[in-house]
Amino acid sequence: MIDAVVFALALAGTAAAPAAVPAQEAPAPPVAAAPPADTPTGWSAAPIGATVPATGAAAEGEPVGLGEVLRLVRERSPRSDVERARVGIAAAERTAARVHPNPELDFSSTHLTSGTNTGAAEERAFVLGQPLLIFGQLSERKRAADLEVAAAQATTDAAIAERLRQARSAFTGLLAAQERVRILDEERTDLESVSHIVTGRAAAGDKSAYDALRIDLERRAREAELAAARAEVREASGALAILVGDPGWHPVATGELAPEGIDAHDEAALWQAASEKLPALLAVRRESEAARAGIDLAKKERLPVPVLQAGGQFTQDAASDSFVAGLSFGLPVFDRGQGGIARASARSGAAELETAAITAETRADLDRALAVLRERRGALDQLDRDVMGRLPDLRRMSEDAYREGASDILDLLDASRTRAAARQARLDAVEALVQSEIDVLALTGQVDRVGSATPVAPAVH
Repeated sequence: MIDAVVFALALAGTAAAPAAVPAQEAPAPPVAAAPPADTPTGWSAAPIGATVPATGAAAEGEPVGLGEVLRLVRERSPRSDVERARVGIAAAERTAARVHPNPELDFSSTHLTSGTNTGAAEERAFVLGQPLLIFGQLSERKRAADLEVAAAQATTDAAIAERLRQARSAFTGLLAAQERVRILDEERTDLESVSHIVTGRAAAGDKSAYDALRIDLERRAREAELAAARAEVREASGALAILVGDPGWHPVATGELAPEGIDAHDEAALWQAASEKLPALLAVRRESEAARAGIDLAKKERLPVPVLQAGGQFTQDAASDSFVAGLSFGLPVFDRGQGGIARASARSGAAELETAAITAETRADLDRALAVLRERRGALDQLDRDVMGRLPDLRRMSEDAYREGASDILDLLDASRTRAAARQARLDAVEALVQSEIDVLALTGQVDRVGSATPVAPAVH
């Protein structure tokens, strides 16, 4: 795309004014705002993504910044509430794990139906039994339940972090869509000024009515492109409202479409940040810890639970009362907890494999994201260096050549299209760069970082 724009720019400039003096170029910073096509000597327009008055459909919406969008997704999104509710399920299990077993009451009655009465024709017994967790089952249940809650919380954090990444990406897309409308609106205004030149020459008899008709058709085609761009703003705004879960909300993004300035070459530091902060990695680690605790709990649960018994035995006729005490417990002859230990061991093994897989995938994904980030930053630098600074000269040369009769209407329109294509290409490059940085921020656990962006400032030529 960039090579095509460079070629078209060179071809249009050569055709428009063969004898023009080559433009003097000054070094541009790595990330600089593109000059508008109607600025002949310098750049005076706002930088890409700068807060500007909304036009058209965007003016009907509610202005919102990136920080507010992330807050809404985290605190007010119904989907985030669903994720947090899953933590409540694990917390309920923790409550159950802290409860002691209930006592047991056993009542029996004996009645003599035949034979010799020995003074105990009727006999009644009341025995109260209390299971005793004397082998540490209760404390192990508490520990396992606490780790399950931690794992559920980490999983919820990972799910919310993914929605934050989606929201940040959608917000960037909305900013770019709004900027695209602004650029097309400026190009339409620029084309109207060119139309005045053509109309003036046609009125003077220097050019035919064809030129006036051709420029009018071009202007109306730009208006159609502007209408389509406004529809894209609507679509991007609706996508952001879906992520927040707010029907009827029509957000208008405010702020700058600006890169964070992430050092894509410091891979070791970024991987260290990912290892310590990435919610997905933390979630699988907490799951692995909970699974290992499940093995310890299964080993405790296989031990017998003794039941301490105490009560009384009462007889009729002889009217005797007796105290009864005892201790009972199951014999682990057949069921020694093999099934529970096997299930917990299998879960722990799967959790360890999942941790290793997520770690390897994250490292590979981070390598990919950093490589893409470096390439996109280089593409933007090349576009700024080789194309954007020459657009004012292209406009001046094409208009002068047309006024002097050295070129026709097609050359003038071709130069206008080249300027418009270059500005759109730069907007696409900036958006792609910001989206790549969002990937890196998400992979390093910093997707909610706001306020450290490097502004895309106007360059001075």
